[in-house]
Amino acid sequence: MNTRTIIRQVSLDLNDQEPGYEYTRWTYDQLASYLQEALNHLYNSLKYLFTAKVVVPLEHGDVWQDACQCEDIQRVLGMTNAEGTRILKRLRRRTDDDSIVWSSERSAKCSYGKKYEAESYMINATDGRSFMVFPPVPPSAPRQYALIECYAPLGVETGEEDVPFEVVAAAKQWMLYRAMMIDSENNATIAEIGLKHRETYFSLVQDLVQTRALEEARDENGGAARPVQNRSSE
Repeated sequence: MNTRTIIRQVSLDLNDQEPGYEYTRWTYDQLASYLQEALNHLYNSLKYLFTAKVVVPLEHGDVWQDACQCEDIQRVLGMTNAEGTRILKRLRRRTDDDSIVWSSERSAKCSYGKKYEAESYMINATDGRSFMVFPPVPPSAPRQYALIECYAPLGVETGEEDVPFEVVAAAKQWMLYRAMMIDSENNATIAEIGLKHRETYFSLVQDLVQTRALEEARDENGGAARPVQNRSSE
């Protein structure tokens, strides 16, 4: 569901979508700021749900390739066309090890015959936003592109951003809480309802975190899940 739709649905829940008077009590930008707050918190708690595929034009030579729009690269999916619509070749991942990083420009000047092909890649162990391909792209090669998958925080600038469906319900609860608390200065009942939305938000987030922990435990044990202790009461 995109961010614009979420904002409108919350505005409807707040009875603020009367035809001709939409977003009167809570402006679109105000609700968008509440959604951004929710997404920031959800990203920190459930990072694995916020991923993006990014095309990175590769520089020539033995250099770390930068993916500045990504916070943390998960993997390099492979070499791709400029649009990122077709994987041309899958790459094998290597461990970041200084011993396999070339210390000269020699390899970057090699022609690799008539056609250059990358074979593997390495993600920088100290900077998760950069990676290196092997062999490096020589100056004689045409422009090369890699398609990477990375963790990426989600904004609300365009209204078209796609919010993971798993977190939509929680994000709405946070937005309702923030809107009602703004409107509750002289109304204890509205304040109480707002706090219930906040409670529901954290409950939904905890459920998602615990579900993820169970899935990881199941993977570690070859399909047999271990119980995850609920520490909320500690």
